[in-house]
Amino acid sequence: MIKVMLVDDEPWNRQIVKRFGAWDELDMEITYEANDGAEAIDYMKQQALQLVITDMRMPGVDGGKLMEYICQHYPDTQLIVISGYDDFEYARKALRCNAVEYLLKPIDSHALNEALRKCREALLQLQAVVDVSLFYAMDAYKQSIEQAFHKLQEQQLQHVLTQMASKWTKQQLPAGLQQQLYEELLRFARELAERHNLATSAADRQQEPGAPPKLSWDELTACYLQLLKQLIDQRKFKSRLNLLEVKGYIEQHAKQPLTLEELASTFFVSKEYLSKQFKQEFAVSITDYMTQLRMEEARQRIEEGKLSIKEIAELVGYEDVTYFYRVFRKYFGVAPGEMRKQHEV
Repeated sequence: MIKVMLVDDEPWNRQIVKRFGAWDELDMEITYEANDGAEAIDYMKQQALQLVITDMRMPGVDGGKLMEYICQHYPDTQLIVISGYDDFEYARKALRCNAVEYLLKPIDSHALNEALRKCREALLQLQAVVDVSLFYAMDAYKQSIEQAFHKLQEQQLQHVLTQMASKWTKQQLPAGLQQQLYEELLRFARELAERHNLATSAADRQQEPGAPPKLSWDELTACYLQLLKQLIDQRKFKSRLNLLEVKGYIEQHAKQPLTLEELASTFFVSKEYLSKQFKQEFAVSITDYMTQLRMEEARQRIEEGKLSIKEIAELVGYEDVTYFYRVFRKYFGVAPGEMRKQHEV
């Protein structure tokens, strides 16, 4: 949807433009109406626009000054001038500021819509060029991000992201395209995390439906920098991962319904990396080690004879008693009740 602003100090002139324009057909939307150039400039500082339709003679900041401002600060924004004066100086200024059309009042609907079509075609061509340039720019930024991430250089990351925010803020990207670019950056962060066997939960949270909210590029890159810093912290932590500490944590929490995902999250690594390192160090998988701890505890409790089998199952971390029976028989070769009888004899 092409966002349009009307600038005219006469409300009925704006009403005529709104009535004559084939807005739906051209996929255009009038998002704001300004009474003069100063109000229009204030709005443009807050909201990206693709097309401005302006009168020339207005109190305060007139159409000529507004066009000069747009030409200098928002060169990709299309301009249509509507004036009640067939003035050569006005027309020359409009031409110098790359206005698509200089229309005279009273407004002719056919001429207005022809000018709108020209603007739409120009914007579509411009968007095609922008899309290609953004593709190459994104590729270059991702390479720089990866290099800084690999070397754990947080300051370099901040420098790259600041450059990116500055460039894309100036280009006045449509909200939809801005969202696509940010989602691509999040996918790239997830790739970096997986490549370095890091937990991806932080990136996953930002990719949840509705995220990120409508933010400026400065705010988005600040969020992204924070995400990358979290991943760098994980890499630093992983490099000094103490597997004895992991083993101790398992021993302390073996009686709880502890999952591999929760354990990996506690130590800021991926479950695949943690499983591999643990088995290499102790020659047993994490799952088998937890089962071993639970089964030995269960055997001790059975030999004591103070608790029921159901109570023992719950005590060592099994809510499903049937599953506990199955694991116990597989581990010891006998059922819990049989072991209790053997011990009593």
